[in-house]
Amino acid sequence: MRILILLFVLLFSRGLAALSQGIPGQSGKVDTVALNGPAQPLFFVDSVRVDCATGSSFQPNEIATMTVFRDSNATRLAGNDAKNGLIYIISKTFARSHYWKYFSSRSAAYKKAAPDLQKESAIVYILDGKVVKEHSESDLFDVNDENFRDLKVIDGKMLKDEYGVSDKMVGVVIRTKPKEKK
Repeated sequence: MRILILLFVLLFSRGLAALSQGIPGQSGKVDTVALNGPAQPLFFVDSVRVDCATGSSFQPNEIATMTVFRDSNATRLAGNDAKNGLIYIISKTFARSHYWKYFSSRSAAYKKAAPDLQKESAIVYILDGKVVKEHSESDLFDVNDENFRDLKVIDGKMLKDEYGVSDKMVGVVIRTKPKEKK
């Protein structure tokens, strides 16, 4: 799903560039001038405003989350500069650092099990009873003070017995509060 969204965004931003600057060159790629044209959405990567070329250069495997805002939602968030849309990207590297710091501040046992990001990569996460395997950065990035309930570090034996995971020696079980229905 995230790959489809990224493709949509890239096509959207490049399509706007092509429309505002004419037809793309023979190579099928939009000229650099077009990427910086006036009809481009506003990009933020890891909370930092970047130009369109930088924002659209991310590969899908580098992105933890991406949110596309259009119309009045975009201008409400970022002002008139976002009148052509707003694309907000959180990289996996940023997300990982974010949740590692957050969990470290919530649990001394976690901080001991993952004293740095290198050691953190050896951990398997269980979020609300489900083993998080691929794309854990996006799921774990969303844990915050509003929805965090508790965190427990478990050893390899418990990890294997309770969750069927045998290729890791440390597990982190995270529980969040249920989402409120609107």
